[in-house]
Amino acid sequence: MGKLSRVLRCNNCGEILQSNDKTKPGYIPKLDFTNETDRVLYCESCYQKKMVNRGFLAKEIDDDSYTILKKAAIERCLIVYAIDTFAFNGIIKSQLIELIKDLPILIVANKKDLFLAKDSDNTLKSFIYDRFKELNIVPKEIILVSANKNYQIDLVKTKIEEYRNQKDVYFIGERASGKTAIINCLLKNYKNNTTRNITSFIYPNTNSKLLTIPLDENTNLYELPGFNLDDSCLGLVEKNIANKYLSLKTPVKAKKIKLLEDQCLVFGGLAMIGLHQGKSLEFKAYFNDKIETKKMGLDKERIFFKTNLLKKDLRPVSDLLMDFDNYDLFQYKMENDNKLHEIAIKGLGFITFIAKGQIIYIMAPKGVGIKEGTPRVI
Repeated sequence: MGKLSRVLRCNNCGEILQSNDKTKPGYIPKLDFTNETDRVLYCESCYQKKMVNRGFLAKEIDDDSYTILKKAAIERCLIVYAIDTFAFNGIIKSQLIELIKDLPILIVANKKDLFLAKDSDNTLKSFIYDRFKELNIVPKEIILVSANKNYQIDLVKTKIEEYRNQKDVYFIGERASGKTAIINCLLKNYKNNTTRNITSFIYPNTNSKLLTIPLDENTNLYELPGFNLDDSCLGLVEKNIANKYLSLKTPVKAKKIKLLEDQCLVFGGLAMIGLHQGKSLEFKAYFNDKIETKKMGLDKERIFFKTNLLKKDLRPVSDLLMDFDNYDLFQYKMENDNKLHEIAIKGLGFITFIAKGQIIYIMAPKGVGIKEGTPRVI
């Protein structure tokens, strides 16, 4: 995998920080770049402005979900984990990993219909499997489904019975994963052979209301509320922006882009991908085609991005992300292995490219998960 490191920028003006030359932009005295990654930093010229940084966003599950899943872990129940095959990039909340990593897990990968027919199911499954394996989670099985097309939903029901071992089942997933849509599809062909009804109830010692579906006289399937999206672009922008510019309704189409050294591609007011070092970077970009993009020199990106947040010439621009203190800048130093790689910005999209030792800059909203590795499409 490529080596990821954070590029430190002034949280006010956005200049890349350096401690070598007082006369150049971004100067900050006595900066130890290895030990400053979690601090709010300003260049010398912006120091007196006292801008407030929102800091890194929380990346843990809520207390109610923790309480519920802790009981599931004690009883070693089956976890059915719904993911969005487009938005998912392998970033999962650490607290959730610890709770479920030793349990039987069935991955239900929704929105398969967003990928063109020529894309191999095996490639998608391998991508998902590899991402979970990196977290020491080995799922029982991965099922590619489409709640929108009612694709392979019956198989989910069959596999739940196969893996649950006559125990309760906990159906989990992030908001916008399609978890509830999958449940609704399952209920269309559900036959209740018990004396109990499908109900919603407040789970003991929590404030969470869970849909409860009887599986037999003694066990249930529980649908938990969706996990928050504080590590995804989908959760950091207004709902109307997420629906129009981030969520996909039709299959994603790749755009072929070529960047030369010190060029970048800006995605509205949400992200930037740039080539800091390397002869060229030819990549396929998989994003909602409603996101407006612009290619420019890396030396112009900072000023353009700042101006665009105010003028909103390049859409989308979120009123919740209006200054550089709302963004992080990272760099990937890629291998020179001539293999296909992917870099994904959670909830926004991903690029695929051949690694040739490039140094790639990625800017995204603060707290958003960025992940590099094997690609989900070939």
